[in-house]
Amino acid sequence: MELRHLRYFCAVADHGSFSEAGRQLQVSQSAISEQIADLEREIGGALLNRASGRTRLTQHGQLFLAEARKTLLAADRAVEITNRSLLGEVGSLSIGFFLWGLEVFLRASSATTASCTPTSNSPCMRCERPSRWKR
Repeated sequence: MELRHLRYFCAVADHGSFSEAGRQLQVSQSAISEQIADLEREIGGALLNRASGRTRLTQHGQLFLAEARKTLLAADRAVEITNRSLLGEVGSLSIGFFLWGLEVFLRASSATTASCTPTSNSPCMRCERPSRWKR
């Protein structure tokens, strides 16, 4: 079963005819009919009643339609989320640190800033902070 089968089935259910569904999807009526027949063979039963002048859902088709719509929405959402992730709009960023060696880092960091005391208003070469800024 492919998403195409589900899209075609939903279109036939929405429009009530194979030809109208084909026009809406820009696919030939025969291609829609063939794909729906493949879908019904795969499922093992009729989803549409073609006997009357208008195509109608069978009881099984009504159940399948609800699930097919959920599946198509989930597939569309998966594509949307992946595209947003590729653009950097969603995802997670993990920032961590380790405590082993932290004391050495802190000592080195405080020693650097403690020795940074320029006497003029020009920025310090190490931290680029004007001397008028108080610590």
